[in-house]
Amino acid sequence: ESVPATAPSPPPPVEQVQAAAESFQYRRGVHGGELRLNLGDDPQTFNMVLSTDAVTSTLLGWLYEGLLTRNRVTYELEPRLAAAMPEPVDEAGLVWEVTLRDDVTWFDGEPLTADDVVFTMNRIVYNNDIPTSSRFAWQLEDTDPATGRPVVRQVKVERVDRFRVRYTLPFRWAYFFDTLGQEI
Repeated sequence: ESVPATAPSPPPPVEQVQAAAESFQYRRGVHGGELRLNLGDDPQTFNMVLSTDAVTSTLLGWLYEGLLTRNRVTYELEPRLAAAMPEPVDEAGLVWEVTLRDDVTWFDGEPLTADDVVFTMNRIVYNNDIPTSSRFAWQLEDTDPATGRPVVRQVKVERVDRFRVRYTLPFRWAYFFDTLGQEI
């Protein structure tokens, strides 16, 4: 005897998905529990900056965050580890400050601070002795006015206080906020 096939339910209307996304509230996690993922292979590292393969990046994407992220529904930039969107310090748009959330901790319970962000950028991402593809996103090509030759410039990253980081751009850079998605 055959069982009549049932048609799959239609997807919810876009408005319903949008409303659900806008009303979603993140909750602080609790220590413990399990996360089970079918990765198909072992991760090659537990440092996201060193990740060069999809398996490792998929796993570590669950463990690390950037200062900003793009909302997957609206595609708007939103604070993640940052308490708010970056604030310009100068009128030229070259110096920006990011205030970190004060309720974020590492896996060992230590708070995330500006020192962690500065360390990630200056000691890992910008360290030429460490092989990372992350560095290329932060190196900006420019033209040397004296020679006309291409030169690579970096964003200066420094601690302002315990929860504030200052970024000084070598020139205006439209992709800067997206790059603040770099995992810390």
